[in-house]
Amino acid sequence: MELAGPPAAPVPLAELAGRPLSTWRYAEALGVPEKLWRSATLGEGLTPLLPAAEQVSVKVEYASPTLSFKDRGAVVLLCAALAAGARRVIADSSGNAGTAVAA
Repeated sequence: MELAGPPAAPVPLAELAGRPLSTWRYAEALGVPEKLWRSATLGEGLTPLLPAAEQVSVKVEYASPTLSFKDRGAVVLLCAALAAGARRVIADSSGNAGTAVAA
């Protein structure tokens, strides 16, 4: 897995609209092969926005698999580790990041 390289080619908006509402909607930009992310995903990402007040919306992160926005970063990190050949990872966390990595 190459972490530094040329940017991904643009994906037409019409194609994005037909994709699942998850972090992996943007898989090309993340540089993670489909087979790899499909084996790792728990459906994280693209949690709903709810209107709260005039011109204010709130992001509903408790709709994430571990109730935290950290699920998105954790699954991309774990996919990168798997692509690099890692069989185990260690997470130093006192909270949500550890839960996201453990999931």
